[in-house]
Amino acid sequence: MISMEFYIVGSALSKKEPRDVDMFGVMDDGLFKSYFGMTADEFEEKRSGGEVWGPGLEKWKEHTIGATRVLQFAFPQLVPLDFKFLPESLLQEPCKKIDLTTSPESWNIGFPNLRNHLKP
Repeated sequence: MISMEFYIVGSALSKKEPRDVDMFGVMDDGLFKSYFGMTADEFEEKRSGGEVWGPGLEKWKEHTIGATRVLQFAFPQLVPLDFKFLPESLLQEPCKKIDLTTSPESWNIGFPNLRNHLKP
């Protein structure tokens, strides 16, 4: 079983109606390397365009997309959601640890207003 902690970052921490909700699933660096085949430094370099996407980043991308879909289904009030898996050493402030077993309304964050995303 992969254990991780979940954090909200970005504008949902400071705005009542952010454009989206940014969430990280944060893993211990060793677990991240074991699961995705990349150290935190390798991940940061590859993700920022330093290298061609390889198997580790492809696996990261596929799992990130799948997790995003599950989270959006479970928590529709977070849509649009920008979720990413992250090694612990890359987590930066400001961030807010959340408990996915509680209602998002108890997290004290802002939620997107989907009406702002509709085209006239």
